[in-house]
Amino acid sequence: MTSMSGASSSDMLRYLLMALCCLVMPLSWAAGEKLPIWTLHSAGAEVVLLGSVHMAYPDIYPLREEIEAAFAAADTLVVEVDISGANTLEIQQLMLEKGVFPEGESLQQALSGQTWED
Repeated sequence: MTSMSGASSSDMLRYLLMALCCLVMPLSWAAGEKLPIWTLHSAGAEVVLLGSVHMAYPDIYPLREEIEAAFAAADTLVVEVDISGANTLEIQQLMLEKGVFPEGESLQQALSGQTWED
C-alpha cells in the first residue's frame, strides 16, 4: 500500500474525487446516464463531479446547461491527468506504445458482445 502521508491537501482531494468517481460512475452508466454530474456541498465549499468526458459519446453535445454553468462558476478545474502540456512528447510516446492493441487484436475482441453493442 502506498503511503499518503506526504501528499498535499490538493493531492488528497484529487485522490478522494477520483475514488468517488470510480465508485459512482458505474451506477450512473447502469442507470442510463451518459454524462452524470453530482454536486457536493459543505459548510464552505461546493464540489461538482462530472463524469469523464473522454469516455463519452458524441450525443452528449451540446453539453447540458447545468454542466456549462458548473464550468462557468468553477474557481478550479481538477482532472485526472496533467493537462499542462509539460510532458507532451512523453505522453504522446506513451500513448503510441500503450494506447493501441497489438497487431491483429481489437477493442471489439476484448469486450463482450453485449458491451460492444451498448
